[in-house]
Formats: sequence, structure tokens, C-alpha cells
Amino acid sequence: MAQSGIHPFLGRWDINAGTPEHPRAMWLAVSENNGKIAIHWQPSGGNVFPVEDYKVDGSHLTVILNPGSEGHPASTLEIDPDGTSLTIVEKRGDHTANMKGEPA
Repeated sequence: MAQSGIHPFLGRWDINAGTPEHPRAMWLAVSENNGKIAIHWQPSGGNVFPVEDYKVDGSHLTVILNPGSEGHPASTLEIDPDGTSLTIVEKRGDHTANMKGEPA
């Protein structure tokens, strides 16, 4: 079930981004076990990996995919519940991309 009490972003979410000519399919999984949140991210064209760096602020979730380093900007996901879906803003340096997460 994608919606659950205090953490409305719990669940597995399919994310489609890009353009019709260049689609990008990704997914995000957020689970909770004994009060600990586990996050897994499947980028387009890559392998799924666990995300250890995140911040929960109420029903807002910030996922730090890459903290950045010299010459390489940070990459984050800013996630908010939107009814039965998620509104996601991917930020990479000065670039942003708006995405929608739908229950898988």
C-alpha cells in the first residue's frame, strides 16, 4: 500500500520522466521496519542502490542521491505526497526536473 499514516511516501513508486522521444523510467522504494526507513533508487540506465542519506520533515522527504564533490554537483530528490501519487523534483546543481511517482 502506497499511503501509510505519517509517511505517505512509503511504498514502491514508478517514475516516468523525460520526453516521448527520450523516455526515462525509474523507480523509488521507501519502506519502514521497526522505525527505520529504507530507501532504494533505480535510476534510468543504472543499477538499483540503497540510499543512506535522507531527511524527513513532516510529510516531506529529501533524498540525497549524490552529495556532490569538487566539479560534480549534488543530486537530490525533493518528494511530497500528492493524493495517491508523489510530486518529485530532481535537483542536480542548478538544473531541476519535475516528475510524478505513481504507485507500482
